[in-house]
Amino acid sequence: MKAITVEPTKPGSARFEEAPESSTRDGSVVVEAVAVGVCGTDVEIVEGKYGWAPPREAPGIEIN
Repeated sequence: MKAITVEPTKPGSARFEEAPESSTRDGSVVVEAVAVGVCGTDVEIVEGKYGWAPPREAPGIEIN
């Protein structure tokens, strides 16, 4: 799948790249995005002004 990734607090680190498909688990659903948007917080994250990674063993993609 395609994903936009960013290294938290590192300006200019946003990348559009290929990422592994997410695994499903009980209660999960798979959706297809038709449209996406960018809000002010997204801009601050890309500029390195805001954001931190949740604790985990390896970099990942968070979808909220």
